[in-house]
Formats: sequence, C-alpha cells, structure tokens
Amino acid sequence: MLKKLRQSPHCTHGVTGLIALVPEPNRERVRKAHDAGAEAVVAEPIVPNELAEHVKVIIHRHLAYRASRNASNTAR
Repeated sequence: MLKKLRQSPHCTHGVTGLIALVPEPNRERVRKAHDAGAEAVVAEPIVPNELAEHVKVIIHRHLAYRASRNASNTAR
C-alpha cells in the first residue's frame, strides 16, 4: 500500500513523495515497494517517529536535488 505525502497549507518545502506501508517487511517486499515508486518504506503498524524520519529523508533528498539543479543552471 502506497501513501502519498500531501503538501499541507503550512508546508514550506513543497515536497511530495510516496511512502510504502509494508506489513512484515522483508527484502522482497521492500524491493517491490521501491519498484512501485516508493521513496521510503515503513513497517505496519506505523511508528510515528520512524515515519517522521523517512519524511525528513525525502525532504532532504528533494532539497539537495533542487540545489544541485539551481547550481548547474546558474553556471551556464
């Protein structure tokens, strides 16, 4: 099951991503979740701190990618 992170009205980073909620995750289930487009995998039942950590990682990756694109555009 994939859950999409939605942008809240108070959100400043503008990031959306997919988190897979996987019951009893194993290597095969995690691989399938990533193949389906998940950027993070969280075991069910959800542990709020674990979910928050995955969201931080997605935001960090997005901002790093955006910064690298901006740097390459200004170098031209």
